Amino acid sequence: GVEVMAPDVNESGVDFTPLYKHGKGAIRFGLAAAKGIGEKAVEHIITAREKAGRFQSLFHFCENVDLRAVNKQVVETLIKAGAFDKLGGNRAQLITGLERAIQIGSSLQSDKQSGQMNFLGQAHSSDYFKDTQQLPDASPWPEAQMLAFEKEVLGFYVTSNPLSRYAETISIYSTVN
Repeated sequence: GVEVMAPDVNESGVDFTPLYKHGKGAIRFGLAAAKGIGEKAVEHIITAREKAGRFQSLFHFCENVDLRAVNKQVVETLIKAGAFDKLGGNRAQLITGLERAIQIGSSLQSDKQSGQMNFLGQAHSSDYFKDTQQLPDASPWPEAQMLAFEKEVLGFYVTSNPLSRYAETISIYSTVN
């Protein structure tokens, strides 16, 4: 079978992307495949990614995307879909820290526009690897909740399937796979 992978803010395009992982075919969800995310928002994300290089953290993302086009609801949906999973922090921490990341990002953007750079010519001299430490403490969501959010925003389970833990039992009693 072909592996279906969650969307990723650093790797996904607008639509589904075929990939080859370990010699096997895989499909990465496109960012616009998540419910309520329009192509315009995705185009803004891709443009920002091309300018900034790969996003290093949620904060780096919020500092670089146009937050009028890529609003809080869009980012929340992408977090629930797993699009930020490789950027540090669990999904619960990312959702809880989102408000702060947006505030910091928008104030850095307005500093850049008004020309208030620091003496190195950068508005933000953050070591993005430390950004994860700025996220609030939040226990990871239980798997059932994480999967429910994936189903809600993608119409699909990507991390695992809620039935996979019963796979052995099901195979004993079923006649089809």
